[in-house]
Amino acid sequence: MKSIRYLRCVSVCFLCISNFILIAQQSKTDSLQRVLVIAKEDTSKVNVLNALGKEFKNSNPDTAIYFVKEALKLSEKINFKIGIGEAYLWLGTAVSNKGEYNEALKQITKARILFEGLLSFSQNEKKRIKAFLARVFNNTGNIYYKQGNYAEALKNHLVALRIRKELKDKSGQADSYINMGNVYVDEGNYSEALKEYTEALKIKIELGNKAGVALAYSNMGVIYSHQGNYPEALKSYLAALKIREEIKDENGEADCYNNIGVIYFDQDNYSEALKNYLKTLKIKGKIGDKTGIARAYDNIGNIYSAKGNYSEALKNYQEALKMRTENGDKSGIALALGSIGAIYSAQMKYSEALKNHLAALKIQEEIGYKLGIANSYSAIGLIYQKQRDIVKAITYGEKSLALARELGVILSIRDASNSLFESYKRSGRYKEALEMHELFLQSRDSMINEKNQKEIMSQQFKYDYDKKALADSLNFMNQKNISDLKNEAERKAEQNKRYTLYAGLSLMLIFSLFIFSRFRVTAKQKKVIEHQNLQIVESINYSKQIQEAVLPSEKTFHAFFPDSFILYKPKAIVSGDFYWVAEKNNKIICAVVDCTGHGVPGAFMSLLGNNLLENIIKKNDITNPAFILDCLNEEITTVMKQDKERSTIKNGMDLALITIDKANGQLEYAGAHNPLYVLRNGELSELKADRMPIGSLNKIAAGFTNHVMELKKDDMLYMFSDGFPDQIGGPERKKFFYKPFKELLCNIQQLALSDQKQKLDETITTWKAEYEQTDDILLVGIKI
Repeated sequence: MKSIRYLRCVSVCFLCISNFILIAQQSKTDSLQRVLVIAKEDTSKVNVLNALGKEFKNSNPDTAIYFVKEALKLSEKINFKIGIGEAYLWLGTAVSNKGEYNEALKQITKARILFEGLLSFSQNEKKRIKAFLARVFNNTGNIYYKQGNYAEALKNHLVALRIRKELKDKSGQADSYINMGNVYVDEGNYSEALKEYTEALKIKIELGNKAGVALAYSNMGVIYSHQGNYPEALKSYLAALKIREEIKDENGEADCYNNIGVIYFDQDNYSEALKNYLKTLKIKGKIGDKTGIARAYDNIGNIYSAKGNYSEALKNYQEALKMRTENGDKSGIALALGSIGAIYSAQMKYSEALKNHLAALKIQEEIGYKLGIANSYSAIGLIYQKQRDIVKAITYGEKSLALARELGVILSIRDASNSLFESYKRSGRYKEALEMHELFLQSRDSMINEKNQKEIMSQQFKYDYDKKALADSLNFMNQKNISDLKNEAERKAEQNKRYTLYAGLSLMLIFSLFIFSRFRVTAKQKKVIEHQNLQIVESINYSKQIQEAVLPSEKTFHAFFPDSFILYKPKAIVSGDFYWVAEKNNKIICAVVDCTGHGVPGAFMSLLGNNLLENIIKKNDITNPAFILDCLNEEITTVMKQDKERSTIKNGMDLALITIDKANGQLEYAGAHNPLYVLRNGELSELKADRMPIGSLNKIAAGFTNHVMELKKDDMLYMFSDGFPDQIGGPERKKFFYKPFKELLCNIQQLALSDQKQKLDETITTWKAEYEQTDDILLVGIKI
């Protein structure tokens, strides 16, 4: 589920300044409400009402709205202009925290117009009005940021920063640096984001602002998370959470839980991720934060998607889309549409997937979200590739790669180049295909090498902080002493560099001499090894010819089942999976078998299994699948001499075996580990296997279970080894799993059998991508 993983990464929540401002202690709100009771109907009461609105705007937006509306009424009654402007400011902010962005902008714009007008004739209150204006531009930037309008967000934050520098408002400056860092993160400009966060961190430490330090931890965690440095990200988020709990900032706690959930999700720890997402959902629901609720639905949907439960994932994404649409949250709408598109693509509903991804792309282009655009191009290109429209697949793939290179996002470059490699290959453009494959390998390898860079970056944070603390502690010392210490440190650092260089050159020389001495030996050994390898490969190829001669051919199989297909993908030259078919007493007997191991050992077992099945049918004159498996179990145990005293390695096989009586339209089935899937009118029924392999020493007292069912025209039967559902792949390097496998079969059952085979082959090839094939793959489909 590449698209979902990408979109999930884009949606990592970090704290905006509107969620940052320090929530006062409960005693402060209690004190304000006591003052409110005795306050006269004048400017002092307006100030108290607005102060209460300010305090409640994050933790309880509805309460804040009540107080500021009361302040607005009284201010208009007594013509208190500053009170009116402040009421509009906190009203817009509280409404924004409920996710109602368009209404929020409307209210805050009223505040801006009023305060700008007051500047020209209120000289005595000029400093106070400017402070309010800085807050207006700050909060306007936050709203645009939440809507995904990054250009407008940055523009407003820069204005707020300029005013705050003019007023020498250090706390406000830190807020502006944080908010600009947030914008840069969403634009994928991590180096700029890091600069802004570092500036904010310096100020917050200097001011001793706990909430500010918590925010800095959260934002550093976001950077680490985007870079894949999850231990440092989790460490930062937990530190932030501890502070948030201390200062009783529920909204901040919820954001921390969300971010911690994302870390666990990326580590495939879905139970812990879900636990944190549900905590987020509970708090966001309590305070009425619609944006936070929608984000929680998105993330819970990601968990269901990763588990292959696409129907539940879709429900959550659609709920998130509904809420984001109501809020006018453009970036959130694009996120939800992309997630829904990825689900439809996984279900092979390509027209619906394309519709959603194109809608997401349109929004991302409107708001200028470049990373989202690149990822949407990639997702659309992959859909066209699956639809075999290679020209469009290449067009969108090239757009994705160009934008990913511009942003320098290695993950996007890796996936775009891998997609283009396949598209170029299919179109016969082999030179470009080779270039893309090389780029894919380079970007993949560089992601591994980035671990060192991330460690350096995290150490840089520590170094900057330690340097600042050291500088503060030395402020009372003589400047000459400080200079001497600095010069001494630089001298030692330079000396250490020289020692390191000499040591490195010495090691390189020694290593070079060693390599040269070994090269002469290796050159001789290489020829011997190459000759031996050639002999081994020739032997294995000959074994393949023997296996093909002994086992039934596809032509033989189709003679028994004209309406059928066989998807057969050995992991090595020879395979441990095989299919077998025979006829006895006017009944067709068919088996799909998965032997222990693959390659040469598996091939040996397949030949043994084939011969034993042939002998059992002839010798015992039976067609009952359960009886056949009982006999086969006895034979394998005897032939392989497996007993509890002597055997340490268990040799055996898993299989599904059916008998079809075409005259009476009856099916019988028995299975050792491997089930039988029957699809009828779009519904899948599973005939379960006994949980015991052939060759087991732990015999079932009553023998294997025999299942009987009546067949109907157009029923589809699917028999398979575990190679398909167990194949490792996808963006999270996981198994394909049985639930998505079942959904896939349900989605393709109406297709022609040749098309079913093609879809299955394409799906598992796309899923596997660059990973090694896990096991032999065998899947047989039979239409009645």
